[in-house]
Amino acid sequence: VSAVRLIRESDHILLEFSPARIRIDAVERALYEQPGVQSVHDLHVWTIAPGQDALSAHVVVAEGALGTETLSGIHRMVNERFGIGHMTIQLETASFRDSHSDAYVEQLPDRPDPLLHQGR
Repeated sequence: VSAVRLIRESDHILLEFSPARIRIDAVERALYEQPGVQSVHDLHVWTIAPGQDALSAHVVVAEGALGTETLSGIHRMVNERFGIGHMTIQLETASFRDSHSDAYVEQLPDRPDPLLHQGR
């Protein structure tokens, strides 16, 4: 029985599945409830190790909401409500999002091909 459980846990970690106990839509709704948050995209939650989950997200905030207070509030809420301690949150403003929707990195002199980035 424990070998089967170990294999299942390993599969979830190696395949970077979302943890079964965390609903992505609930995390997204909770992020929208934070002061200044206007939208959320590129939200991902996965398991790093048994009992250790990670989150990454791009969060579009009001122009005046950029800063440590907003970021700290998001980190605290995600940790308290969902038990996720490891996270990367990229704060953006609507003007940044609009100006980088088709963003790319220009060709670098030491690289033969341009590096493309999809801003979604």
